[in-house]
Amino acid sequence: LKIIITFFPIIITSKLLFVLEHFRHGARGPCDDLDENGNDYLGIHWDTLGELHPVGMRMHYLLGYRNKLQYKNFIHEYYDPREIYVISTDLNRNIASALSHLHGMFTKGPILKDNQLNFAVPPIQLSNEAKIEIDNLGNFALPNQIQTIPVHIFNIIDHFFLLHEVE
Repeated sequence: LKIIITFFPIIITSKLLFVLEHFRHGARGPCDDLDENGNDYLGIHWDTLGELHPVGMRMHYLLGYRNKLQYKNFIHEYYDPREIYVISTDLNRNIASALSHLHGMFTKGPILKDNQLNFAVPPIQLSNEAKIEIDNLGNFALPNQIQTIPVHIFNIIDHFFLLHEVE
């Protein structure tokens, strides 16, 4: 007996309306169980307890980059506040994870137009080092085309009262 399964593709037109992504922080340092010198049981030294590790930053950057590729037809190349809203709990490791994730999604930051360059310098006396830095920036708003993206802080108390007002 031979069974043959054939799949016939069905073309469905649809529109992506909403994506919710939920994640925890990336790899972090230990929260406890360090000796008096700040070393864990493997002998690795930790300066800060429970904070996001560079490995965790890389993890989230790559997850964000994957999202950039997966949703390239749905989000702009540059951050648009009408498309992305980010909420984090008020812990350093969670905010740093969200920012690392977003840097992977939006790898290019804003570029100033030539007529904006004269307005992009605060009215202060500039040192020679600052003038060199301005030249290095070129038309980028920030170094290395960094993109700043707001991360809103989730406050459980505010959300608790909001839920009771709705009821």
